[in-house]
Amino acid sequence: NRDDGTLSGEYSTTLGDVALSIKLVDYGTTTATSGSASYTMDALTVAVAYDSDKGASGSKMIAAGTKTSTITATYVAGDLTAKIGTKYDGSTDYSLALDIGNADLSIERDDSKSKTSMKYSVAF
Repeated sequence: NRDDGTLSGEYSTTLGDVALSIKLVDYGTTTATSGSASYTMDALTVAVAYDSDKGASGSKMIAAGTKTSTITATYVAGDLTAKIGTKYDGSTDYSLALDIGNADLSIERDDSKSKTSMKYSVAF
């Protein structure tokens, strides 16, 4: 794919319960790579994602020298979704969401910001 000075390539495949994706983007002044893998068994999904940029970036889309990676486990049981994720900086995020008919309850913890939030919403 070549568009406005950007060259990119992407490959994705699924092998049984494992899904893989790799992407490379060359912005002309910098190169970014990202990849992800996920494994799903019954109601549990474990996912790993990596994103990195190398070089002096002339692009406003990404900051030069940044790296992020996450490992996330998501469990779904009926109307309940529980998720835990560990980030590159060592912080951990947690979330719990419950669908109660026309209402939703969610609790989230963003460890990197030391912030916990709770949301209850009702649809009419």
